[in-house]
Amino acid sequence: MKKLVFIIVIFYICFVHTSCRMGYICSGYDLSDKSLIPFRFNDTIIYVSNMNDTLILLVTDFYASQGYERKGFYTTYECISSAYYFTNENNGISIKENDNSRDVIVTFCNDKKYDLIWQSLTIDNDYHIEFDKDVVMWKVTDLSGQRRINKFIKVANRGITEFYDHHTSLIWRQINND
Repeated sequence: MKKLVFIIVIFYICFVHTSCRMGYICSGYDLSDKSLIPFRFNDTIIYVSNMNDTLILLVTDFYASQGYERKGFYTTYECISSAYYFTNENNGISIKENDNSRDVIVTFCNDKKYDLIWQSLTIDNDYHIEFDKDVVMWKVTDLSGQRRINKFIKVANRGITEFYDHHTSLIWRQINND
């Protein structure tokens, strides 16, 4: 009986711990996909206001996760890739966009973040999201009155195409950055 238990334990250690050990290979962020994070390091983003002022923002920081392998006893494992860009500050305005495979987070001027979800809804009565899945576009409105940029539009492959500066009452529209 002891021999049988010993053989089963050895079999378990040798077989289960080696051959049944699952590994997941997770790819990194796809740099060719610019749908959610359209800008890279040193890109210039140009906006023109409704008063014909020009705002030029430079991407000063960019990150994209690399691929990795995860080993262990997993029945399922979610691979998470992420990327973000930050711009410099110009006239008190800066933009940060972060895609972490689950949602997209947008922050202006180091204010409270907007967490963009893939549907239309109001988040904790703090801001409202209108999402158009056909063109992958978000229209976001701040309801708290606590953010400098209280309305904006984000479009796939273009980023933040328009925003309203509550402090200056200016509407800024992105001009063609191609």
